[in-house]
Amino acid sequence: MITQNNFDISFINEQTIVEIDDNIVLKNALKILISTFNDKKLIKNSALSDINISNSIVNIDILACDDKKIHEINKEFRQKNKPTDVISFAIFADTPKEFRFIANNYISLGQIIISSQTTLKQANENNKTFEEEFYFLFSHGTLHLLGFDHQTDEKLDFMLKKQDDMIKLL
Repeated sequence: MITQNNFDISFINEQTIVEIDDNIVLKNALKILISTFNDKKLIKNSALSDINISNSIVNIDILACDDKKIHEINKEFRQKNKPTDVISFAIFADTPKEFRFIANNYISLGQIIISSQTTLKQANENNKTFEEEFYFLFSHGTLHLLGFDHQTDEKLDFMLKKQDDMIKLL
């Protein structure tokens, strides 16, 4: 876990397929979040649009798992009987505004679950390193936690561009 620059990030590594350094994941997640939250236009159009986040602690939980675990989660919560690369549980963004809970300026955005197996497979298919694909998926999940989706081609293009912007600093 890392708590720094108004962010509280936890990382749990439940997989054994790829060696992942927890401290590097936390450091890079923090860089991505700082960059993302410095994009005032993005935040203004997000689920945090009407909240003064300058005095808040924003929490994100990250889980790295294998295909078996993400398959179970995908089946149970999305009724899709297959593994996937990333699943986001946008606790804050998916809650109606009048019921969003902020305690002592602490905002829990939700959880990002990434399958290391699928990440490795996609990295190989796309001529990327595992790390490049992992942070691309993390940035995708972060946008979902902020309330963005990709239900149209236009929204998907927007998200993909933002993902590229978010990982440029790494």
